Amino acid sequence: MPDESVCANYRDALAAYAAGVLPSAQRRQIEEHLAQCARCSTELAQWQHIGEMAREAPIPVPAPDFPVAWEQLRQELTKERASALMDRSPEQHLHEIELDETFGALPNGVYRAGTPAISPTGANHMKFTRSWMAVAAMLALAVISAGVFSLLASQRHDGHGVATNAFLCSPSQISAQLPQEGMLTDIAMTSPNDGWAVGFSVTTNGAETPLLMRYQNCHWAPVTVPALARLRYSESRLTSIAMVSAKEGWATGIASAPATDSRLLLHYDNGQWQPVTLPATIGKTTLFDKVVMVSPNEGWLLGAVQNQDGNGVRGMLIHYMNGMWSVVTPPFAYIYDIAAVAPNDLFISGATSDIAGQVQYSLVGHYHDGAWTTTPFPGLIITTLKMLSPTDGWITASAQVTNNTNESDQHPVLHYNGQSWSRVDLHAPDNTSGLYIISDTDIWAFSVADSFHYYHGQWQTISWLKTPQAPQGSDFSGPTAVVRTSAGDYWLLTINSTTTQTSNGPVAGSSPMFMHFANGAWSVYGAPPNS
Repeated sequence: MPDESVCANYRDALAAYAAGVLPSAQRRQIEEHLAQCARCSTELAQWQHIGEMAREAPIPVPAPDFPVAWEQLRQELTKERASALMDRSPEQHLHEIELDETFGALPNGVYRAGTPAISPTGANHMKFTRSWMAVAAMLALAVISAGVFSLLASQRHDGHGVATNAFLCSPSQISAQLPQEGMLTDIAMTSPNDGWAVGFSVTTNGAETPLLMRYQNCHWAPVTVPALARLRYSESRLTSIAMVSAKEGWATGIASAPATDSRLLLHYDNGQWQPVTLPATIGKTTLFDKVVMVSPNEGWLLGAVQNQDGNGVRGMLIHYMNGMWSVVTPPFAYIYDIAAVAPNDLFISGATSDIAGQVQYSLVGHYHDGAWTTTPFPGLIITTLKMLSPTDGWITASAQVTNNTNESDQHPVLHYNGQSWSRVDLHAPDNTSGLYIISDTDIWAFSVADSFHYYHGQWQTISWLKTPQAPQGSDFSGPTAVVRTSAGDYWLLTINSTTTQTSNGPVAGSSPMFMHFANGAWSVYGAPPNS
């Protein structure tokens, strides 16, 4: 661990790092320090928790004119720094702190904290920048607490150069253009009014076509990507997406063509999706299941390769660092899920063996600075892994049922406090299909007819099938993903299973759909018209 005097050079930047108001160069250097300093990592977690509570606070967002909002912030600054800042126009100052980079989102939909920058010249420059870092942190906290965040966000531009509306779309304003057949597999929102979703559509001859959706101006619409259009569709699909900002992201999947290369990885940069060329060490038969990003310069891919004996597949981990791809050997062969929480810090869930689909028990692996530690969970099969930070994680599981197993113990929930995993009882409603954890105080569960929202210790029942737009006979499956864009605003991906009567009898099908939660109710978008 670095000496306390070294940490002192970085400490004033941690609030600004958590608030997301610093340029990318400083972010990278702060991350390098955090990777080797538990003391500063703990302090950063406290700042992030404060920011999370501020974002969750159900405070109405005022909408003053921009000059009025700026004047309100100006009054909060110290007189010495305020005079210096006001020498510049608001637009100049916001440009200098790279506002476009500060309002990104992680794949789980929670706003990411940006990352500060320390000059390569070292501590002296860091001390020089402390004063403006503190002002930047004050600015960010004032923006969050006063609700001016949305107003400032409305002044920025996205990757296509189109101004982003700062205000949430009402249910009647939202629309979606979706195929009749297919599935949505993952979603990443970069703001309440900008996001992406991936999956696949099914053509009339049964081929699977990769599907990439963009949400802008209250509308979901498919995006044409030349790299995808060149595929000869058979079973090609997109499986996962991770956006590090509104201007940069990654999407991965499975390609059926060319037949010699099953890998499918796209990079979004400057408004364009382009295919990524991977090194030969990553076999061309690798199937990509998930992508997660820690920062613009670091991320992970979860892949799968077929066993040499031809029976089943084993997991593959690929680490992206500063433009380089490398294979990292996991501590067990079968990987269910991955969660990256910090630089060189990854959690995975899986099992050592999978004989004929019968897993004995699950494990969690923790990769930190090149070394693995594993935790076994005898008698449990992990269904979901959710890491909120290096010291805060959740597992949902199913238990091997015996005659002595109580019904309440069949689907245990475990919490990680940075040292160990322990069971917790959230008193989740019966007959739910699993938990979708947004934060420690924000969790969703779903049954056949209802959704259940756990918010600060209380469960609330909310019908999710009886929505005005849902056609008669809708049969929604459980969600494939749930994300939060802001307090009280969520997106959910699901499938509407349909049965069409034909001259040859009933034909089953499924259509992808978006569901949006706002103002205490669900709305559904993309459902096909009644036949």
